Amino acid sequence: MFRLFICTGNLYYGRKKPTGAVIEVLCPHSNVSPYIVINQNLENPSSICIHPLKGYLFWTDVYGGSKIERSLLSGKQRITITSKNYKIGDIALDVIENVFYWCDPVTRVIIRSNLEGLNQEVFLESGRHFPLSVAVSSIYLFWTDRHKDEERIFKSFKNGSGDEIELFNNTNIKLLHVFDREQQNGSNICSYRNGGCQHLCFYEGHKHHNCACVYSKLGLDGRSCEDYTQFILWTNGNTIESLSLEDSTNPNPPVPPIVPFVEALELVALAYDSTHDMIYFAETKQGKGIFQVKKDGSDLKHLVHGGLLHIQGLAYDSKDGVLYFTESIDPSICQLIIDAGVPSKCIIHLGYSDVPHGIVVDSCGR
Repeated sequence: MFRLFICTGNLYYGRKKPTGAVIEVLCPHSNVSPYIVINQNLENPSSICIHPLKGYLFWTDVYGGSKIERSLLSGKQRITITSKNYKIGDIALDVIENVFYWCDPVTRVIIRSNLEGLNQEVFLESGRHFPLSVAVSSIYLFWTDRHKDEERIFKSFKNGSGDEIELFNNTNIKLLHVFDREQQNGSNICSYRNGGCQHLCFYEGHKHHNCACVYSKLGLDGRSCEDYTQFILWTNGNTIESLSLEDSTNPNPPVPPIVPFVEALELVALAYDSTHDMIYFAETKQGKGIFQVKKDGSDLKHLVHGGLLHIQGLAYDSKDGVLYFTESIDPSICQLIIDAGVPSKCIIHLGYSDVPHGIVVDSCGR
């Protein structure tokens, strides 16, 4: 389920990653990559709603039971609106009247409440209905309804007056969205020049906002973005991943995940050149050798062809611009002078019983 934040054009969505479920936000109209706003105590985020004038994010989380939660658009101040021991259906938000709706397929009703989940009341109560999806306009409430082997779309006045009206029936209706200019009208401080933020602007209500940075950290001015200077790199199968050492509470990595090859390979041995933001890595499963790639994942180059080499460790000498690596088939320690245009050479030959692996270099010591 996706929701577009009209005021800034940011898109919120939930998905499952190998490390767990997350709710992310991205701006489709810029080059800013996805940013994680929720990543803890989350099983299966599904329906998502946004209140642009209050700065609220709502979502359902389905596990053994289910619950509806709310936070600020930045993921802060998270609270539970309601929880059940069964699956809650779709949710919808009326930003004009500040009313929240959700489907309860077990009791076959549609419930509405205020934005805190209080003053709950049944809006639709009929033994004929089995509501699955719900949407709201400035005047009407719409919902999909399952009856035997078909789904139908109904509408009714939000104030409860008049009879419900069947609009459409089909055998395969899944989700329902209603586009109403009045429901999507309005603006906040993030609407104008992105609130002064270089990357992401999160409106938090009461005319306050915060900026956030993707694959970087917030500058001292609270608006601009700066590169991280301390982080960990590691390989995870065919992917290079990272973790910040400067902000352990931020689930967003300081470096974008890098997948150098489409085919699944085994990446081993990493080294980093902080001066040129260059990552060096070795691939040994198919004997491809040593590569370099920029920190943003661009400009992949093949430096040393594998052949019969079995590279185990890499270390970069930032002072002299030399890359050292260990070779275990012909046990030795070799070097490659970066940008010199000459082949690598082995400088130390070890005994045949040796199996060198990791290697480090003290660039300052002599």
